[in-house]
Amino acid sequence: MSSLLAESDGLILGKFQSGNVVIQPEDSKISNRNIFVVGGPGSFKTQSYVLPNVVNNRSTSIVVTDPKGEIYELTNEIKKAQGFKTVVINFKDFLLSSRYNPLLYIRKSNDTNKIANVIVSAKNDPKRKDFWFNAQLNLLNTLIKYVYFEYEPSARTIEGILDFLEEFDPRYNEEGVSELDEQFERLPDGHEAKRSYYLGFRQAQSEARPNIVISLLTTLQDFVDKEVSEFTSTNDFFFEELGTSKICLYVLISPLDRTWDGLVNLFFQQMFTELYFLGDKHNAKLPVPLVMLLDEFVNLGYFPTYENFLATCRGYRISVSTILQSLPQGFELYGDKKFKAIIGNHAIKICLGGVEETTAEYFSRQVNDTTIKVYTGGTSESKTSAKTTNRSGSKSESYGYQKRRLITEGEVINLQQEENGRKSIVLIDGKPYMLRKTPQFELFGNLLKKHEISQQDYIREEKEDVQTLPLVIIGEHAEVDVKSAEKETQPPKAFTEGTLLTAMKTAGKTIDDEEAQKILKDTEGIGTEATRASIIEALKQKEYIQVIKNKLVVTEKGKLLCQAVESQHLLTSAEMTAKWETYLKKIGKREGNQENFITNIKKFIVHLLEAVPTDIEKLNFSDYQEQKEKEAEKSIVGKCPKCGNNIVLKKSFYGCSNYPECKFTLAEHFRKKKLTKTNVKELLEGKETLVKGIKNKEKKSYNAVVKIGEKGYIDFISFSK
Repeated sequence: MSSLLAESDGLILGKFQSGNVVIQPEDSKISNRNIFVVGGPGSFKTQSYVLPNVVNNRSTSIVVTDPKGEIYELTNEIKKAQGFKTVVINFKDFLLSSRYNPLLYIRKSNDTNKIANVIVSAKNDPKRKDFWFNAQLNLLNTLIKYVYFEYEPSARTIEGILDFLEEFDPRYNEEGVSELDEQFERLPDGHEAKRSYYLGFRQAQSEARPNIVISLLTTLQDFVDKEVSEFTSTNDFFFEELGTSKICLYVLISPLDRTWDGLVNLFFQQMFTELYFLGDKHNAKLPVPLVMLLDEFVNLGYFPTYENFLATCRGYRISVSTILQSLPQGFELYGDKKFKAIIGNHAIKICLGGVEETTAEYFSRQVNDTTIKVYTGGTSESKTSAKTTNRSGSKSESYGYQKRRLITEGEVINLQQEENGRKSIVLIDGKPYMLRKTPQFELFGNLLKKHEISQQDYIREEKEDVQTLPLVIIGEHAEVDVKSAEKETQPPKAFTEGTLLTAMKTAGKTIDDEEAQKILKDTEGIGTEATRASIIEALKQKEYIQVIKNKLVVTEKGKLLCQAVESQHLLTSAEMTAKWETYLKKIGKREGNQENFITNIKKFIVHLLEAVPTDIEKLNFSDYQEQKEKEAEKSIVGKCPKCGNNIVLKKSFYGCSNYPECKFTLAEHFRKKKLTKTNVKELLEGKETLVKGIKNKEKKSYNAVVKIGEKGYIDFISFSK
C-alpha cells in the first residue's frame, strides 16, 4: 500500500490526518484489489469513493453502476478528455442507452439455459420450481436454441422469439396438426433445438400447451414494448472491448423500478464470463486492466458464483469494489455462509459510517481488541516512614489492565457524527486504519461541476453490422478452420405490424441526406403515434397488403401500386416527409410562407394525377389477374347441389357462384362448431359427415353425424363416439 498524491493512478481509499492520500495502485502487493465498501445514506459513498475513483483511474477500463445518473453527468467529459471511450447502458430509459442483446453472447449450448433461467426466474419465484416454472424454462430454452441455430445474427433477438411464438400456433387443429410441432419436425435429427423440444414441450398434454405458451408470453410481456425491443435488438459495444481498450461504461439502474432486475443480472453475469473468456486467450490476463465500481450491489441481483469470481479476478487484472448500505442486505440475498465468503474475498474493507448494529458489530470485531489501563479504586499511604525518617510520606493507587475493542460497536454507529462525517474505518489485509474521507470536491475542486452534462443528451454510437467475430488485438495469433459452403442468400425478414410501425418511426435511416435524417429523427419518421396504425389498416382494407401467419405480405395488387408510382421518387421516399417538415419549421419561424407551401403541394398532386395514369397503362396486369383467379379457385369447395355451379366461401357462409339466379347457401357452422372443408365437401356431395368437438350447454364435447336435409338445412342424424 502506498501513501501517494491524489494525482497518482489507482484506487483512492482515503487520507491520513497529515493530508497524504492513500491509494492502491494496479501493481499493489497485497492479496487482491477487491474493496468491500459499506456506508448508509449520507455517508459520502458516491462523493468520497465512487466519483474520486472514476476520475483517478486513468489507465484502466472502468465499469460503474450509476443509480441516479449523476456519475455519468459529472465525469463523462473528463473521461473523454483522458482518452476513454464512454458508453451508457441505461436500464432506466432505453431510448438514452446503447443497445444490449443477450442472445449474441451465446458461445456454447449451456449458455441458452443460463439466459432462459435468469429471464424466467426474474418474473417467477425460483424457489417454487413447479410445473409451470419448469415448462416455461424448457420452452424458452428450446426457442433460444432454435433462434440461435436457425436465424441470422441480426434476427437472434427476444423479439424474434416472440414473433416465432405468434406465427406458429402450438394448438392442434382439426386435423390433429400443430404448426409449432411442424417447425421443429423440419429440423434434422440430432439438432439441439429439436431434441430439447421433443423431450420437453411436445410431451405436454394438448390442454396444457396453450397455457404454457401464455405463461411464457406473460413472462416475456415486458419485451413486447417497442423501446425494449429496440434496446435488445443488437449490441452497440461488446464486453470484450473493456479488456482491449480504455472504456468507461456507465450502467444506469433505477433504485425503485424492479422490472428489469433479470436483464440487469444477466448483463453482469455475461460480462464476467466474457471478460474471463478474453483473459483466457491472453495467458489469463486482460490486455487492459479493469476497475469495477458496483454501487448499490444488491440491486444487481444474485450471482451464483460471485465469491469464485472475486477469488480469481486479481489474476485477470480485474479489481472489484462491492458497495452496499449494510451487511444484512447481503446476508438476505446470499445467505450467511456464502456472503461471509464474498466479504472474505476483499482484501480491503471500508466502513464509511451511517450503518446499523450488525454492520457496526462486524467492523468493531474486525478491528480486534486492545489492552487498556483501568483505575480500579483504592489508595494506600505510609505515614510512619515519614515521621521516623524525616521524609515525605508515600501514596499509591490501584490500577488493573483489561481488554476492550479498539473501537466499539457504538463508536462505529456514531462514526458519521464525528468531524462532519469525514472519518472512515479502513481494513487493509486485516490491519485497521482510521482515515479521513476524500470527497471529490476536496480533491478536484470544481472540476466535476465545471464539466457537468445532462444524461438526457446521450447519443449512442451505433454499430452498422452485428459483430459475429471475436475481438482481436494487434499482434495476436489465431488458428482458423476455413471451410467453403454453398448457401442461398435469405430475403429480408418480413414485417409484422409491430416492426412496420417501428420502421415508419425510424424511416430517416433509409435516406442518404444527413439533414433530412436528422429532421425525420426529430419528428419520429412517417406519420404520428395516432396515425401510423390507421395507415397500415387502410393498406389492408384496400388489399395492398395482407397478414399471413402474423407477417405482412404485399399482394399482387400492392405490387402494381408500387410499380405505378415507381417513377415518382419523391412520393416513394421518406424524403418527401422531411422536405415538408423542413418547410413547416420555416413557417413556424416566419421564414416561410403558408400559401406557397399549399400551392406547391397542389402542384405536386396535379403532377401525380397527370403522370401516374400514364404509368399505370404500361403495367402488366397478368400476375394480378392470375392471383385473383387462384384466389377464386381456392375459395371453391364443391358443386352446388341445386344448379351444379361452384360453391364458394363468402364472409360467413357458403354460397353459389351463380347467385342471384341460384340462391343456395350453406351455414359455415353447425351448433357453433365451424365445419371443416372435408365436412362441407361431403355435405355438398349428399353424404353424411362427422362433426367433432361440438359443445353442449354444460360445455361438454360431443361428436355428431349430420347431413343436408330436404329443406337445404344441415340436419342432425345421430351422436357418434
